[in-house]
Amino acid sequence: MKTPFLLLTFTLVLDSAYSVRRDRRQSDFWDNWSDWGECSRSCGGGVSFRERQCYSRRADGGSNCIGPTRNYRSCNVQECPEGSRDFRAEQCSEYDGMEFQGKRYKWLPYYGGKKYSYASNKCELNCIPKGENFYYRHKMAVLDGTPCDPGRRDICVEGVCKTVGCDNILDSSKREDRCLVCGGDGSSCYEVKGSYDSSTLSKGYSQLVTIPIGAINIQIKEVSPTRNFLAVKNARGEYYLNGHWTIEYSRALHVASTILHYYRSSEGDLAPEVLTARGPTTEPLLIELIGQEPNKGVHYEYYLPNSLEEDDYRWSYGSWTECSAECGYQSRLVFCTIDNEAYPDYMCAKKPAPANNRTCSIQPCPQTKR
Repeated sequence: MKTPFLLLTFTLVLDSAYSVRRDRRQSDFWDNWSDWGECSRSCGGGVSFRERQCYSRRADGGSNCIGPTRNYRSCNVQECPEGSRDFRAEQCSEYDGMEFQGKRYKWLPYYGGKKYSYASNKCELNCIPKGENFYYRHKMAVLDGTPCDPGRRDICVEGVCKTVGCDNILDSSKREDRCLVCGGDGSSCYEVKGSYDSSTLSKGYSQLVTIPIGAINIQIKEVSPTRNFLAVKNARGEYYLNGHWTIEYSRALHVASTILHYYRSSEGDLAPEVLTARGPTTEPLLIELIGQEPNKGVHYEYYLPNSLEEDDYRWSYGSWTECSAECGYQSRLVFCTIDNEAYPDYMCAKKPAPANNRTCSIQPCPQTKR
C-alpha cells in the first residue's frame, strides 16, 4: 500500500515545480513603450526608435519576455532640397584633413568593397581618399538612415540593410515595378536592350550606346572582366566619368537628375565593370568604352515610358558644375530638346524653364571693410 503514496508524493512535486515555472513566467512582463526618439535624418528617409524594458526575476540575468526591446519606424521621408550633400559623403567628409598614415586626405564614399556585391558590407562606412587607389573602413556601421546603395530606398539600421517599400515605410512589402510605378504591373514602359559585341576596339574611346532622355532602370555591364573601362559623357562632349584618360574608382555620380552608380573592382580586372541608374534621365548620356584589349562584350538595357511623345518639346538640363568658391555659384546648361536633339529655347517657351545657376554654399561671403 506504499506505492500509491509514493506516486502521490511524486505527482505533488511535479505539480509544484510546474507551478513555480508558471509563476516565474508570469512574473516577467514588458514595461510600456517609450516615446519615439529623434529622427536620424532631417530629410531623405531616416529612422527613429522607441524602447521598452522587460522586468524579470530570473537570477541568471535572462528573461521570459517575448518580442523585441526596440521598435523602428520611418521618418522625414521627404526628399532633401536640390543640391543637398549625399548622406554617406557627409560621413566620410568628417575625416577630411585628419592625419592618416602620415598624410591628410579628402575622403569620398567607396562602394566597391571586396566583391561584386557593391560592398563587403553595404552598411560599413568605406571611404576612399581623393586621387588614391585604396579605400579604408572608417566605421563598422554608417548612421541609421543611410541608403544601402546609392539612389535606392533600402537603408541601414544598426549596421544592417533593411527594406523600405516604395511607400517609404520601413519593412513595407510594397515594390516599384520596372517602370518605377509603385505597386504597378510593369505595363507602362517598354524595354530597350542590346549588346556591343565587336571584339576589335580602336585604341582609346569607342562609343557604345546613347541612353536617351527619360530612361529608367538603366544597367550597362561588361559580359566578362577586362582591362577596358566604361566612360560617360553628355551630348556636348563633357565627361562625367573616366574622361581624358583619368580612371576613377567605384563611386556614385549625380548626373542627368539621377544617381549613376559606377562599380569597378578594387582588385583591377577581377570583376566586370557595371553602371546602374534608377532614372529618369533628363539629358542624353553617351556611354563609351576605353579600349586596352579585345572587347568581350558589353550588355546594356533600360526602359522608356510608353507615354513618351516624340512631338513633345521639353526642357532638359545637364549636371551642376563644381562650386566656384566657398560662397560662390554653380551653373548647368539648360536646353530645349525633342527626341534627344537640341532646339531653340523658344520652342519650350510655354513651359517653365529650370534654373541654370544657383548659390552653392551656406557660408556667407566675407565682407570687405571699406
